[in-house]
Amino acid sequence: EEKLQAAEKAIAAASRGAEPDDRTRDLLGQIAVARATLALTRYEPEAMSTQARRALELLSPGNLVFRFSATWTMGMACHFRGERAAAGRAFAEALSIAQSCGYVNGTVLATTCVGQIRELENQLSPAADAYRHALQLTGEYVPPSAGEVHLGLARILYEWNDVDAAEHHGQQSLHLARQYDGVVDRRILSELFLARVRLARGDVGGAAAMLAETAQSVRENNFV
Repeated sequence: EEKLQAAEKAIAAASRGAEPDDRTRDLLGQIAVARATLALTRYEPEAMSTQARRALELLSPGNLVFRFSATWTMGMACHFRGERAAAGRAFAEALSIAQSCGYVNGTVLATTCVGQIRELENQLSPAADAYRHALQLTGEYVPPSAGEVHLGLARILYEWNDVDAAEHHGQQSLHLARQYDGVVDRRILSELFLARVRLARGDVGGAAAMLAETAQSVRENNFV
């Protein structure tokens, strides 16, 4: 936030009181995207929505990568508030933007979120199709969001009683989460899922050990 405020002051000083031109407005829009992203890391949906709307008002029409980020963040804010229909519309729009400019990482992210909304609506087959498509898009590059894709697919396979495949994708999710220090919450969710799998297999001791490890992560990261 301190750096964003410094950037705004520098822009204001350069403008010398004049009305911002298109380039300046686009820079201010990028700052709003950064603020929306900060709010996302803190799970603050109202701030996410406010900053994302501001970004979409300011960003140049051709700045598609940042417009994707603002639209996707708007979808996440709706998702956090439980507004599934609105979230689904925002994710679909974000997906369209990402596809139009060949933004592969954005396409993977939006496809994953579309899958999550369909999963929450109990549309398991379309959700699984979305997750599988997201995995196909990653290719050799494995973004941080790939862990969520594996976990979503694991949940669906578990519901379909394909425990072996569910465990495989759960393990992939946990492996990816451990590679990124900033995704502790995903690691916890992966561990909780794998504990369920161990219980389903009758491995009570293994499930208890994993839950103990998860509880330690929760305490260390002050999660509620």
